[in-house]
Amino acid sequence: MYLDGGCTVAADLVGNVHAMWHAAPLDTLPGTGEKARTVYVATSHDEGQTFAAEAPSTAASPGVFGCYSMRASAIPGGEIFAIYRSADGQGRGMKVMRSSGQTQTFTHAELQPWPINTCPMSSSFLMPTPHGMLATWETESTIWMTNLSERSGKPTKISAKDAKHPSLAQNELCDTLITQAIGTGWQRGGTLAWVVQDASGKILEQTDASLRKSELQVPVWSYSAAAYVKGQGFVLVH
Repeated sequence: MYLDGGCTVAADLVGNVHAMWHAAPLDTLPGTGEKARTVYVATSHDEGQTFAAEAPSTAASPGVFGCYSMRASAIPGGEIFAIYRSADGQGRGMKVMRSSGQTQTFTHAELQPWPINTCPMSSSFLMPTPHGMLATWETESTIWMTNLSERSGKPTKISAKDAKHPSLAQNELCDTLITQAIGTGWQRGGTLAWVVQDASGKILEQTDASLRKSELQVPVWSYSAAAYVKGQGFVLVH
């Protein structure tokens, strides 16, 4: 297989561990490009001690953008989610995979289209919560978020333009911190920004505009990480 992007791992609470990556089969014809790429899955049912042989997540090749590190995670009920950027000849939209957690067979569905055929240099983030799997990603230099467990849920716009590389954290009240990097690009760093929303989506806090950019730098080839520490609050690393 011709590999690119990054591997991701999802584990549930009953011993299932899924390693995932995207690749093109070795017999891919020259000139086929990324439309031949698919997501492969290797699953363990004994907490990662042994793994079954890798297998395609779907019989058809959905087309996967090579320069993209996919994300996967599991919710307490055992359902597995993964998101990746497509390369189906129509654009670089986000796709979502889901499975019961007991099998390597996943359904693939469009999460949000993006009709471009260039490299957006983007990333995404998944976070299991008591109310389902939260996902955040970039489309058209804007950060979006949705609950993947709500099949009818529509993506919510989080940021203004020129935002990339989101990260999530949530406290026991279900207040959610969404971080992002503003102005990053090829060989170019940027500025850290964030927003905190309550469970209803009401904004509780946003980046303090009085902070100098030099205090909130995101280095070249980097992005922020978010966490919640009980008794201390949200923590940002950048």
